[in-house]
Amino acid sequence: MSAHRRTVRLTPRAAQDLDDILLYSELNWGPGQADDYDISINEAFDRLRADPYSGPVHDDQSLALRLLRVKHHIIYYSVIDDEIEIARILHERADPSLHL
Repeated sequence: MSAHRRTVRLTPRAAQDLDDILLYSELNWGPGQADDYDISINEAFDRLRADPYSGPVHDDQSLALRLLRVKHHIIYYSVIDDEIEIARILHERADPSLHL
C-alpha cells in the first residue's frame, strides 16, 4: 500500500515568490540555473508531501508555520488536514517578520 500523499497548494504570494525566484535566476545566472532551482523547489514539495512534519516549527509559533530550507531560500508552510499550504518562499536573508 502506498503512503498517503498530501496536496501542495501555493498561496498567491508564494506563487509570486516562486515566479520571482525563477525569473531572477534566469536573468542573472541563465536558464540552466533557473531550471535547477525549479527542480530543487519541486523536490522539496515532494519531500513535504511524503513527510510534512519534517520541517521545524518557525520561531514565531503564533503563525503556526513550519519551514524547509532549499538552497538560499526558505519555504514557509503549514499542514492543514490533507493539504500543505505554502505561505511564502523567501530568500534566506529576508526578514520573515516583514513578509509573513
